[in-house]
Amino acid sequence: MKQNEPPITIHEFVSYYRELRPEKFSDSKIEYEVPLTRELFEKQLEILSTKKMQSDFENFIVRCAERLITPNIKPQTGPDGGGDGKVDAETYEVAHDISDKWYIADGGASGKEKWAFAISCKKQWKPKVISDVEKIISTNRGYTRALFFSNQFIKSSTRADVEKKLSEKYSIEVSIFDALWCTNAVFHHGCIDIALDCLNFSDEYKKKKEIVGLLDKQRKERLDEIEKNIFLRQINGFDTGYIDELQETCILSRGLGRPRIETEGRFNRALRECKHHGSSQQQFNIIYDHAWTNFFWFEDIDAMYKDFLKLKEFVNDSCSVIRIEKLTNILTNLINTKRVGLIEAEKVETEILYIKELCDTLEKRDDKPSSYLFVRLYIATQRLINHLSSKESIDEDIDAIRPLLLEAPSHIEISFEAQYKIITNLNKVIDDNPKYEDLVDALTSIIRETNSEQAAARIEMDRGLALLDKGRRKQAIRHFGFCIRPFEKEECIEELIKTSGIMGVTLYDIGLPFSAIAYLVKAASMLLKTFYISGNVPHLLMTILQKLCEIELMLGRLVMFLNWYELMMIVSHNGQFSEEKIFKETNMLYDGAWACRFAASDLKDPVISTLPDILERAGMFQSSEYLKFSLGYADELDKDVKIILTSSWRTVFDAEKQNQIFQENGVIQMPYGQTLDFGYTNRAEEINAYLNKREIENFVILDDMEIEGFDAHFVRTNPSMGLTEDDLKKVNDILE
Repeated sequence: MKQNEPPITIHEFVSYYRELRPEKFSDSKIEYEVPLTRELFEKQLEILSTKKMQSDFENFIVRCAERLITPNIKPQTGPDGGGDGKVDAETYEVAHDISDKWYIADGGASGKEKWAFAISCKKQWKPKVISDVEKIISTNRGYTRALFFSNQFIKSSTRADVEKKLSEKYSIEVSIFDALWCTNAVFHHGCIDIALDCLNFSDEYKKKKEIVGLLDKQRKERLDEIEKNIFLRQINGFDTGYIDELQETCILSRGLGRPRIETEGRFNRALRECKHHGSSQQQFNIIYDHAWTNFFWFEDIDAMYKDFLKLKEFVNDSCSVIRIEKLTNILTNLINTKRVGLIEAEKVETEILYIKELCDTLEKRDDKPSSYLFVRLYIATQRLINHLSSKESIDEDIDAIRPLLLEAPSHIEISFEAQYKIITNLNKVIDDNPKYEDLVDALTSIIRETNSEQAAARIEMDRGLALLDKGRRKQAIRHFGFCIRPFEKEECIEELIKTSGIMGVTLYDIGLPFSAIAYLVKAASMLLKTFYISGNVPHLLMTILQKLCEIELMLGRLVMFLNWYELMMIVSHNGQFSEEKIFKETNMLYDGAWACRFAASDLKDPVISTLPDILERAGMFQSSEYLKFSLGYADELDKDVKIILTSSWRTVFDAEKQNQIFQENGVIQMPYGQTLDFGYTNRAEEINAYLNKREIENFVILDDMEIEGFDAHFVRTNPSMGLTEDDLKKVNDILE
């Protein structure tokens, strides 16, 4: 990280992954009309005792605890406060084959464990917890844990001290949950609905708009299906299918954006069950997914690092390419966070050294050639990236990594496509480097040989786009050219259209307009077919038609231009593109450009005399009016009535902007002139000065403010309505 730059946060750091892989995250939205704030919730907790809401608080705690701590809770009957039972709630016994399938983060009260719950909203919480624990013990019911809940904020050190003393005194685990736990349950662990239901909040806070995304709908259906099957399934011994489904629930839970405690519970369940019914590799995979989730969903680097250390133990126990690959994926995340100062450098350096030592160990062995090659590839790639980061030469790094990459296809355990992607992604940060480009071309050739024509074409297309981003158009065209034939299949129609369009634009950019037209027409014809079949107008079609108009304008081929222009205008009205500002501006530019072309042309050709009407029908009024004037058809210009600007905004905008405003508002004739500026209150004098210097037969003044002295020539408009039919009748009466 550079000096004087603000420190990057973990949220900012991992946000790129959400942008890169949006399909892995929730696509649903819940919007409350009046959001419940943390401050309001904490205020409500504070006044519980003064409003005698003990029962409401108990209901809130029991429902939150069922969701977050253990699902097998039986509330105590009675008005409130535990009654004769001396506890506010307790757990009931659940068989292990059921509790093992729970997805509670800490496992819950399983088997013969029996927990007692004491819930209080008294300000003096300490005497209350001491009294409640004593009552729990006095029941002699064999409780194994006492859980005390308070609506008060309790200092963590004080809470820990009280828990320790009571646990030691009564030989029972005592846990205290305070207002902070309640707040986190509501705002971080998905219990806001419980708070709104139980704690007497206004109905205004319950009004919400929930939009369930298509991906989330599919995820939830699959998650519900698996959860239902899990409890019906009889598990006996080794059952990898069962473990795979448990792992899938973890991925579905994080994808749905479920609270961390719920997703953690599912991961804990998957690992717990995997130890009894799964394989070592499945345990490794679950921990790996957990590490990935900790980083990109929970933004917890420390938790990811702990998972990394667990993965190392598996690699030490049994080394394979798949394990090393996943381990180094997590290590790469750690290295990247080290670069921006989000983790202690010493921790990461230790793990980098571990990989180098692993490489040395594998070198001495003859039984792991693929693992050895993969580790060497990883080390070489990281060295290349380090030198890129420090702006050092990478030529030696490319020389070192090239033979390793070329050897990789002969190792079936190593994904050559993954290695290829890593190298090509560096294109974004590697400037023009011949050695790098040669390496990528060599790797692309291998990919082309080992994939289907269509898969190879997609790789060539990506390569072409990468070169295009660098401005290397000629080299890009070579790669795009390879794509056309393989993409000429029905299932690849979208890719064919995209490639043809890009090819056409690129050919035009390097000065080959006629070749460009061939590819652009190919793309346009396919897009028009889609338009005629579906009625939908792709934006790409408008882009291509405008590009064809531009090329014909540059070539000076008016007939071809008008053909494309007319088609473009028809299509634009169907797709509502005609209202887009940039579309209007581009067309106005074309119109003005043709006027300039006519100004430099020989207008003696008799065919030219037919153009003004043709251009006018096409809506190209600038070039049409110019030709009328240049051809001597001044009497056909719209001279009967000329627009003279008197409005105050004439002094703000130049002539070009004024013309644009008129055209955007559908005014066919552009402003002919404007009055002099004598100040806002002297509009009548400005008009008289203009009239006195010219021979004008008749005139009418349109304004939404009163202008004295022109009674017979003045029509006042309503500023909120603009020019109306009645106004136009008055205008015509004056001018006749």
